[in-house]
Amino acid sequence: MCARPIEEYETLVPALNDRAIKIALSSGGRYIPGIHIHPMFVEMSCREIERCHKRGVKLIGELVPYTHGWSDYSCEGFSKLLDYAT
Repeated sequence: MCARPIEEYETLVPALNDRAIKIALSSGGRYIPGIHIHPMFVEMSCREIERCHKRGVKLIGELVPYTHGWSDYSCEGFSKLLDYAT
């Protein structure tokens, strides 16, 4: 079950990514961030992939449908995000 209303994830995901980047910068290279994306928010996720890639992030490491209100790995949004990330 989702811990927050699904609508919140469009703003929560970028905040989580900012937090990961901040930790990476302060760790002196000991932490490699993986960003969050969400297939229900394809446009936001594509922006996040681009934005975080420009900051040096090369890992999409948080596909956690069980905590972010999403359960269909075969959905169109997920396919679009994989294509974009490629």
